[in-house]
Parts: sequence; C-alpha cells; structure tokens
Amino acid sequence: MTGYRKELALSGDPVAVLSHAKAWLAGLGYRITASSKTTVVAERPVGLLWSTSAQPIFGASPIGIETRYGRLTVTAGFSGIDSLRRFLVRLLVGLAVTLGAVLGVSFALVFEETWPVALGVGLGAGVPLLQLPVHLLFTVPVVRRRAVQSLDTLTENLVRLSE
Repeated sequence: MTGYRKELALSGDPVAVLSHAKAWLAGLGYRITASSKTTVVAERPVGLLWSTSAQPIFGASPIGIETRYGRLTVTAGFSGIDSLRRFLVRLLVGLAVTLGAVLGVSFALVFEETWPVALGVGLGAGVPLLQLPVHLLFTVPVVRRRAVQSLDTLTENLVRLSE
C-alpha cells in the first residue's frame, strides 16, 4: 500500500482502536481483508467513487491500520482515484470520437460543402478533449486531497477514541 502514510503516538488501548476502525470501515462498505491483534486491512470494491453518500474516503483503498509499540500507523493506496482517472479518460475520449463522428456525418448529409463537415468533426471532438486536461489537472487532485483529509481525520479520531 503506497500513497498515504501517517503515524501518531497512541496512548490508549490498541484493541479499542482496531475495534473502532473495523466497525467504521465495515459500516462504510469496506471489506475487511485481514485482521489480527495489531493490524486491520480493508478494501473497497473498485468502481465509481461517488454514491449517494459521497464519502471522500472512498478514493482510498486498501486502507491498513496498524498498532505497534505505542504508535498508530494508517497507510492507504488510492485505487479509487486511479479508477476515476481511467473512467474520465475513457469517457471523454469516447465522447470525442462519438460526437465527432455523429456531427461529421450529420453535417455531411445536410451541407454540400466540406468545411461544415470539418467544423462538425472539430467541434464534436474538440469540446470533450478540451475538458480532459481540466479534469486530469484539477478534478482528480481535488478528489485525492479530500481523500487524504478524510484519512487524516480517521487517524486523529482513532487516537482520540482510544484514550
């Protein structure tokens, strides 16, 4: 698991920390894949991030929580955010190809000149392709930043709940 790692001092009961973590993650729909006296690992099925609850932590999977030597360590990967990035690329490129073809064929049937066909293909393909860098440069980092903030909150809350 790479992408996120935070370690805090733990003065409370490590068993209580792991118990709270398991209950909270299972309540959010994460599947507990490994559990021991010192470790919990949970994964969320890969799919679109946003459901009706729109939890920012859904971008983080798998999440590992470990308690050892008076320390709480939370690590996480970002497979949900990676799947969002792939979805956006496929959606916008597919939309560009489809709209370019539909507008190109439509304009070819309606107009006798060739420049409207080129305009239709250019507009149909250009608009979605112009949105692609915006989403990759702004949307995906915002989603990742919100997931990191959510993981920070989880880590701090687990430490406070154990006291």
